[in-house]
Amino acid sequence: MLCTVSGYAPVLLSCLVLSTACALQLSTSYEEGPLQFDDNADLYYTIDKESQTASLAVVVNDSDIIASSFNWVGIGLSEPTAGSMLGADVVTAEFSADETDSCTLRDRYVPFYAYPLRDTVGDADSAFPLPDDCQDDGSWTLVSCMRSEEDGQMILEVKRSLAAHDSQDREIPPGANSVIYAYGASFAYHGSRRSSLRLILYEEDDNEPVGVAEKPLPDDTDGSILVAATGYEVPSDKATTYACTSKVLSLNPGEKRMIVAAEPVLNATVSAMVHHLTFWLCRGEEYAKMTSSTVECSTGGSQVPSPQGSSVAQCATFVYAYVKGMKRLVLPREAGILIDERDYIFVMETHYDNPDGLQGNIDFSGVKVHYTNTMREHEAGSLLMGDILVSRFNQTVRNDFEYEFSCTSACTRKFSRPVNYYASFLHMHLTGKEIYNNRFSQNGTFVETMNKVNYWSDSFQNYIVFDPPKQIKPGDQMQVTCLYDTRKRPNTKFGLETTDEMCMEFAGYWPVQRDPVTNEKINVCAYFEDFQKNAVSTLCGDLGNLTDQTFIPEANPAFEDTIDAPTDFGQAVSTCSAPKPLTPSETIAPVTSLPSETVEPSPAEPTPETPTPVAPTSVQPSPVGTSGSITDSETTDETEESQTSPNDDDDDDDDDDDDDVCFPASASVELRDGSRKRMDELQIGDSILVGPGEYSEVFLFTHRTSRVLYRFVQLTTSSGATVKLTSGHFLYLNGKLAMAGSAREGDEVTVGSGETEMVTKVSTVVDKGLFNPQTIHGNIVVDGVVSSTYTHTIAPMMAHGLLAPLRVLYRCLGMLALVPQSA
Repeated sequence: MLCTVSGYAPVLLSCLVLSTACALQLSTSYEEGPLQFDDNADLYYTIDKESQTASLAVVVNDSDIIASSFNWVGIGLSEPTAGSMLGADVVTAEFSADETDSCTLRDRYVPFYAYPLRDTVGDADSAFPLPDDCQDDGSWTLVSCMRSEEDGQMILEVKRSLAAHDSQDREIPPGANSVIYAYGASFAYHGSRRSSLRLILYEEDDNEPVGVAEKPLPDDTDGSILVAATGYEVPSDKATTYACTSKVLSLNPGEKRMIVAAEPVLNATVSAMVHHLTFWLCRGEEYAKMTSSTVECSTGGSQVPSPQGSSVAQCATFVYAYVKGMKRLVLPREAGILIDERDYIFVMETHYDNPDGLQGNIDFSGVKVHYTNTMREHEAGSLLMGDILVSRFNQTVRNDFEYEFSCTSACTRKFSRPVNYYASFLHMHLTGKEIYNNRFSQNGTFVETMNKVNYWSDSFQNYIVFDPPKQIKPGDQMQVTCLYDTRKRPNTKFGLETTDEMCMEFAGYWPVQRDPVTNEKINVCAYFEDFQKNAVSTLCGDLGNLTDQTFIPEANPAFEDTIDAPTDFGQAVSTCSAPKPLTPSETIAPVTSLPSETVEPSPAEPTPETPTPVAPTSVQPSPVGTSGSITDSETTDETEESQTSPNDDDDDDDDDDDDDVCFPASASVELRDGSRKRMDELQIGDSILVGPGEYSEVFLFTHRTSRVLYRFVQLTTSSGATVKLTSGHFLYLNGKLAMAGSAREGDEVTVGSGETEMVTKVSTVVDKGLFNPQTIHGNIVVDGVVSSTYTHTIAPMMAHGLLAPLRVLYRCLGMLALVPQSA
């Protein structure tokens, strides 16, 4: 059936787009549309800046659902930086049994609900939109509503002011906004019958483009490169998997390119499993060989580390991140990310979710980067902030506690000039409630909130581009703050799994700044907490080339605490009269108050949660260091049980000696049958290589924990072998036992064959776990290099003598008798 409205062709186009007969007609024409929400719905809209009003229409086609006696359809505005239902201002039209051209209109809002979301009606996993206190204040005005059960169609047309009428409404500011819609056959969970569009509804300047917030490719684009998974089968036996893929670019001598845009290319059959992916520009050739075909990395005992912070991958620049719903990233016209003879390897890390154990899912998803051969005025780079290395790994997340992670002035003072902060990707997981980044001046005075999400949803994350960019000045301090609601998941911990938590920001800036001493790019300014030494550092420098200079000890900065907090969306309305004027973007006041830690059971039908304003409180510097540390006076019973302490090393001594021992979990040894095992897989009784052709049994672990991140000395030899061990651990250096921390380039180490190899590089890396297995022999070959099992805490000969009784017990009685598996 052909349907038109006089003078309005887009209605016909909508019918063609949705491939269905169009029995219903929009009552008026619209300046923009149809814009496709999904396969079932289109959006139309007009913004009238003169009258300060917005007219919105949604056309739904679904014969299976709209054939029912009761139907509803809703449209609304969610938080611009998010796009989820949480924190949304919506209007619904409800059709009763016989209604076709009339409906009941309700103004609604969605408060924050703890994960997992629970409906207030029925048992569905959904946040339910609650009726506004003010239903007749003109926030939303019905233009028309129509339904045709015969043709399976619904139309809702509404009009509203650009300004917010009350605190349960959202304003419609110029620039990017997130428009959402949903529909259903009963007022229960809509399931997949919902979607969102991130749109530029209007701009102050009428010459600026509007519509879907995805910029076209720059005019200077010369080509593109696709980096995609190589037919990777998503494991069915793991709920969470990280997999890495690399691509090496072939450049001619002296050739340079600049990245100007990046976008996702998704495999439709597996896209629902892609939780997120990160895309890096790196220089590690060995890592590129390991990941030339997609392999598991970071998780599951994989020998391949994450590119993030890896000394093997040597990733100097974060390029792009994708989460569900993200579109193309276009860099500012002044800057591009440099590809040259040093940084020429692309690495993609993909996080897959497969909680249902689905089999046979083969992925070819990837990222397409667009480049120019013409050098732009400035080189762009990345700045990673927050707890970027998850240094709080395995600690229980405290409910409603504000975790604050600082990029201190000790790092930004290395900047030679103010830099332009042009993009931001904030990242948490399921129990996240609120995340934001505040900028403070060098003296601690609050300047502005750089980016924020007041209503976090793991399913809706956005890479926000600022046009014009914001500034970070030399000496400024940045503070990433994360707030969690763990009442329904009280055992949530910080970690790498989807069910764990994180607090990170991946930002883009230009021009790239370099460390004045090392001349390396500054791509990280982040929090690092060393629980073994009860100290805090600022990571500042090149995340792919960590050295001792990268870790800057820094006391907790004192931030200004007198910023008035904004009124939160969704609060109870005190008046229902005049609309609120359009206001500048709100800021979040810094606080360090400690809310109650009581974990309340979730009721069967939760009541709406009303956020309270953030009240300024006195900021007290933490004696541990950077804000986010929990002092003894602040520690609750929950954190006492779960927080990794200086002696939380699974041994039986009371000494804080973790800085003297150990290998990371990723280190490996050779078994008698020639196979290899990681440290975190090694067991008492395993017979491992200790010298040329000689094997010895493991009879004890003096340290054995995967729950910490730690700094290790990494030695690279002339054959390309690398070994990581703590600075106080002994190895054979120039033929004698010496501490790893004393090694220098040009020294010689003894390898498993009994020969020696020259040390070509000494570096500092961060890795997970602390393991120190004891062998009957007293030596151990780790990653091809011969080491002692002893440290400088006790002289090796004395330590070997002190452990003699345990060796005798082990030989006589076996590993299960008397000898603890963690001494």
